[in-house]
Order: sequence, then C-alpha cells, then structure tokens
Amino acid sequence: MPQEFVHTESHASTASTTTNNEPPIWWLIACAFCCFGVWSSWSVIVVLLLQTGASYSVSALFSLLSISGLAGASLHIALGLLIPPGSARPLLMLCIGFLLIPATLLCWLPALDAPLWTLQLAALFCGLGGGSFSAFITRVCYQLPRSQQATTLGLGKGLAHLGMAASQLLLPLLVSIGLWSGAQANPLVTGQFSTLLGSDSSSEIRLQQSFLLWPLLLMLLLLFALKNFRSSETTRRETPGTGLAALGIGLGVSALGLWLTLSPEASGAGLQLSRELVLVAVALTMLVLLRFLFGAQHPAFALFNNRHTWAMSLLYAMSLGSVLGLACALPLTLELVFGYIPDGDLRLPNPNAPGVFTYIWMGPLLGVLAQPVGSWLARLFGSATVTQSCALVMMLSAACSAYYLSAAYQSTEPEQYFLTLLMLVFILFAAAGSSYAALSLAVQNRFSSRQLLHARLWLTGIASYGMFYIPHLLGEQMAQGTPAQAMIGFALFYGLCLLVNGWFYKRRERTA
Repeated sequence: MPQEFVHTESHASTASTTTNNEPPIWWLIACAFCCFGVWSSWSVIVVLLLQTGASYSVSALFSLLSISGLAGASLHIALGLLIPPGSARPLLMLCIGFLLIPATLLCWLPALDAPLWTLQLAALFCGLGGGSFSAFITRVCYQLPRSQQATTLGLGKGLAHLGMAASQLLLPLLVSIGLWSGAQANPLVTGQFSTLLGSDSSSEIRLQQSFLLWPLLLMLLLLFALKNFRSSETTRRETPGTGLAALGIGLGVSALGLWLTLSPEASGAGLQLSRELVLVAVALTMLVLLRFLFGAQHPAFALFNNRHTWAMSLLYAMSLGSVLGLACALPLTLELVFGYIPDGDLRLPNPNAPGVFTYIWMGPLLGVLAQPVGSWLARLFGSATVTQSCALVMMLSAACSAYYLSAAYQSTEPEQYFLTLLMLVFILFAAAGSSYAALSLAVQNRFSSRQLLHARLWLTGIASYGMFYIPHLLGEQMAQGTPAQAMIGFALFYGLCLLVNGWFYKRRERTA
C-alpha cells in the first residue's frame, strides 16, 4: 500500500512497508500546470468568441468566466476538506472526467452556433475539474515525505499559475493553424487576432481546436497515475459516499449562487443581489451543510475557531485571488476597451486595436516570477511588512489603472493608453504574487501542524473565488460602460486589506 495515500494517523504502521510508489514530483507539478491551464482557458475562449462575432452579450461572455470560478472554488473547498488522503484513483478519475467534458463539448459543437447554456455547462465542468484537481494536488503533496513537501508545494503553486500564462500563450497559436480537419474555420469579424508573434487582421481561427492541447496531456498523466497509484481498501469504501456528498454540496451551492447573481441574458435570475453577500452566503451555506453531514468533530472544522483563518482569508483573496481573477478577466476586458471605439451611442471596431494576446500572458508570468522574490523579502523583513507594502502598491496601481481604463474607454484612439495601462497591470500582478508568497510563509506560523493542510485548502479555495468575483464585477461594469468603477472597487478592497494586515499583523511584528 503506497504510503502517500494512507491516512496520516497511521503513518507509524506504514512507514516501514512502503516508500517505493510515491508520486514523483514531476508528475505533481505537471498536474498542477495542466489543472490551472485548463481552468483559465476560458480567458482565451471568450475573447475568440467575441472576435469571431458570436451572438452573446457582454454579460454572457463574462458569465462563462464567473461560472467556472465559482464552481471550481466551491468544489475545491468541499473536496479538499473532506476527501480522505488515500483517495488517489477515484478522485483522479473524477477530476479528469470533469475536464474532458468541456473538451468534448467544444471540440464537437460548432462554437458560433452553440446555445449559451451549452457553453455555460462546459464552463461549469471546467471549473469543477480545475477545483477538484487543485484540491487533489494539495492533498497528495502533504502525503509526501516532509523533506519533499516544501519543494513540491513551492514548485507546484508556481508552475500551476504558469499554466495560466501558458493558456494565453499557446491557445491563440493553436487555433490559428489547421490541426484537425473537422474544425470549422471562423473568419474574424472584429479586432485583430493576436498571438505571441504579433497581430494579424486577416487570420481565420478554429475555435474547436482550443481544447485540443490539455486533454492529451491530462490523459497521459491519468494513464501514468492509474498504472502506478492505488487506493487503500478503507478509502475505496469511504470515497464514493464522501465524494458524492461533497460534490453535491459544492455543485448545489454554486448553481444557486450563480442563479442569484447572473443577469437574465446570462441565464440568471436578474435579482440584482449584492455579489459580496451572495458569495459569503455560498461559503457559509456550504460549511453548514458539510458540518451537518459529516459532524462537528471532523478535524477540518476546528480550523474555524482560529481567528487567523478569517483574517488570512481576506488577505489571500487580495493576493492569490487577484492573480487568479485578473488573469481570467483582463483579456476580455482589454479586448472590449481597446478593440472598440465610441461612435455616438455605439462602439465600433477599432482598426488600430493592439493585440491583447501578444502581451497579456506576461501578467500571470510576472505573478509567478515575483513569488520567489516575495519569499526572500519576507524572510528578510517579515511577512507582514512585505504584505503591507504589496497591498499599498496594489491599491495605487488599481487606482491609476482606473484612470487610464476610463480614458481609453472614452477615447477614439484608445491604443495610446495601452502600454501605460499594461505596465500598471503588470505591477499589480507582481505585487499580488509577492504578497501571496509572503502570506504562504506566514500561514506556517499562524496554524498548528494539524491545521496546516486544512488551512491551505481553505485559504486557496477562498482565493479561488476571485475567479468568480473579479470577472463578475468587471462584466457588470463593462455592460454599463463604466469599467473604471471595477478598478476603483479593487483599490478600495486593497485599502481594506492594508488596514486588516496592519492591525492584525504589522503592528505586532513591529513590537515583536
């Protein structure tokens, strides 16, 4: 029985029996890379749908991003907290199955003729797969020998976010060449198609090839795992019921939250409820249901008696949540702002629109590269000091971005503001990545060793709600023609996080 898939309580009895089948670090890192790559693929797809003239509203396009984010974050928390550590095989098959559904739907459905609900269903399963995959990876990392955990987690979280950059870098290239004879060629209707190599206004793109990259990699990883990993007999009995209950809770509360917050044109109720209140209600409802089904004695629920859980949740939403949410929402936002120019009450295609995918992949990449810098600075000056400085930088960057975003949206030559806004966005990504690394170090000191795994699963799940909140807010403001209001809202939130970190951590670090 492989040691890494046995409950931690029985480590003494299993330490002498197995160490030969531990999942290799390269496999875990590859899983993390593919997981976030698939999860963030919608950031590319929605822009391609817009450029090829798909008849979906702005709210509907942003809903594809927010659906994926809310479902993924909810399932990440539900499965991560409750699935037994030894559930390698069944949880892997669940993750891969979820991720292959959107690949199949998008490869075989003519994207421009597909009803919105089919794309929303694909986005839902993409989020479910990404969320469950990320929970699985964190679980397995903590079953590795202690000497390998820090390295694997560090590389895994860095390359996972690199998968987001890879989607924005590779998918535009993939749809620009003919790889599959069954893929329909769609001419561009608006804007300029852009890749790493630059912009081309005369290209035809094949939307149905957009998911050909990740299924192949995922299937190779799955075949390797099924051949080498086994689940314990106890886990085989526990996992089906536990997994189905956690899946049902995560999916149910996500569907309800989406229905309450989405606009009518995006298949929502259109009740205009506060997304912040709905998001809090979704998380709390999920915890109440999990507690009711699995009992208050489950070790995961002891986490919520720790006041650091709630303060760190806010700070993780600021740092990791910004990296994830902005990476998903900014490509479509920038395409709508710079790809069109005002003409009375209309917005017409901008013939001089800059290529979004030529540059935007650098944002998530900078978020990854800034993480080692953030860790180094946190060891020198303290995590609270680094977090405080990064929060201030993020607040100022978001406020300045609001000004340039408003100026570009109202200008007949928005491209003159593009590079300035892009630099501010890159600063925002770098500061968010640095603060995330500093907070990751602080978590080790704020939680006991028994709570650390559940704390990381909870905090990363809360941060993943940024993939719902940020696209949802930007979509609402873009539909109203006021994109700068969203950035002002982010600046105010970063200011709140500045106060929270200063009160709970910075002042105590100063007196320590």
